[in-house]
Amino acid sequence: MPITEKENQSNISVARNMIEPLRSRRFTSFPGRVWLKLLASVPPDTIPDLTDFQAPITSLITLQPEFAAILLSIDELDPLEMIQKSQDTIFLQNMGSDLVHLMLRQLINNDASMEQALTSLRKAYLQYVFRQPADVQPQHLQTMATIAAQCFNNEYVFYETCEEEELCKELFANAEPGDSGTFSFVAKVVAYGMYHPLHSLSLSERQMQILSQYGEDVQKLIDRRIRDDAIEKNLADGMPSFGQIENAISKKVRQQYEEAPYPRWLDFVFPEPRPFNTYIKDKIPFCDDVPRAGTVQCLVAGCGTGHHAITVATRFTECSVVAIDLSRRSLAYGARQASRYGISNIEFVHGDILEVGALKRNFDLIEAVGSLHHLEDISSGIQALTEILRPGGFMRIAVYRRSFRDRLKPARAFAWERLQTFTTSELRAIRHALMTQKAFDIETAKALRDFYYTGGFRDLLCHVQELSFTPMEIKAMLEKLHLQFLGIDYSDTPAIKAAFLAAHPDETSSRNLDVYEEFEASRASEMPSLIKFWVRKNG
Repeated sequence: MPITEKENQSNISVARNMIEPLRSRRFTSFPGRVWLKLLASVPPDTIPDLTDFQAPITSLITLQPEFAAILLSIDELDPLEMIQKSQDTIFLQNMGSDLVHLMLRQLINNDASMEQALTSLRKAYLQYVFRQPADVQPQHLQTMATIAAQCFNNEYVFYETCEEEELCKELFANAEPGDSGTFSFVAKVVAYGMYHPLHSLSLSERQMQILSQYGEDVQKLIDRRIRDDAIEKNLADGMPSFGQIENAISKKVRQQYEEAPYPRWLDFVFPEPRPFNTYIKDKIPFCDDVPRAGTVQCLVAGCGTGHHAITVATRFTECSVVAIDLSRRSLAYGARQASRYGISNIEFVHGDILEVGALKRNFDLIEAVGSLHHLEDISSGIQALTEILRPGGFMRIAVYRRSFRDRLKPARAFAWERLQTFTTSELRAIRHALMTQKAFDIETAKALRDFYYTGGFRDLLCHVQELSFTPMEIKAMLEKLHLQFLGIDYSDTPAIKAAFLAAHPDETSSRNLDVYEEFEASRASEMPSLIKFWVRKNG
């Protein structure tokens, strides 16, 4: 008897409840295929945020004995063998699930073993398309489109051999005018898209229309890799500005982010909006004098590509957001994404934090998360922000933690010894050399999402300007600026918050940076990259 729609929805609901304990879990040993089958039984589009399940999905796949066998024989497999073995082992084709396809299209892979397999599979597909284009099948196109999407997501960070570089150049060497309508031409375009942005092909509108007829997989490649690029260029050209960017360091940082907008993000999950006073009370329980009514005026200082600004804009029931950054390209990315999600209460503006007074506006809340440590002098930046913060207003700040950044020094020195041009190909080669060297451990870097896409790798290890701080240095700076320290923001580290409260349950300790420095020293290996904290301007 066929399953009714009601029974089907019930089965999906049961499966979703069963996978809930897997949220954010990374397996360290293979627990059996039953867990993969369970994950595959849930329609991917019913999972609200795939990010929460990226770790369990990826670790389950890479811990399979079959996956280990692929890696062991990866240099001996011919292209077709690699393609065939990957369909069931990586993409779960035998389970009839598109879960892995969707994950790799929506997210940035952050697993080194998965990257190794995908890099080899990409090469196998390129060789197959180049040598046997007539043998390419529709299921091959789906997987190539997924790899092309992943490489677009990670800004083509996967290592590329000289052979692959030459094959890409020769893909269209013998193309005839009438080839545009053939399946082999479509396969070559998608194969090219695994290595380079499709807009670099300069396809005609007619060719794009023809390509679009080959299914949703190809259509999405065109929309996100060609049309979005054109939209962002127009937005960047028309971006409003304030003040002048005069500081020499600010100019260098601007150049970096024009070349490599940061951070890379693709999709957005809306938070549950709350009144501003409720939000502040939750974050800072002892604050009892937060205004209850009116539209909250927010500034996101150094908003990058806009994810943070969009989060702030959708966090509160009533708010207006100004988002500023040095990079027009980064702002354009954010503006396009805001439009995509129908978010209209953000104003993106180009300019330097040091010149923020030129906005001639005042704010109830300022968020500067991950931007101030790229200034020449952080005190000058916080002072400029304080001057436009209303009396009694709040500021949320995040800066690099000295103890964490010190662990990245060997990798950073390794990269800077080899840097010359900052091109994608150079950064990709340096990253590959770093991953294959044995002189020092790079696990700290490999544990970070930024390591797995080109702009993130550059920001992580090749930034033109970075400062880092200890809790005591933050204390001295805040005292000098007459800002009230309200406590550490543990939003992303609940386990560390629980440990701190267990050791220091009295409320006043949470506002004492001397106590926090001792706590940090006792758990140095557990501390994240950023120190996030709240301050308030005196009323």
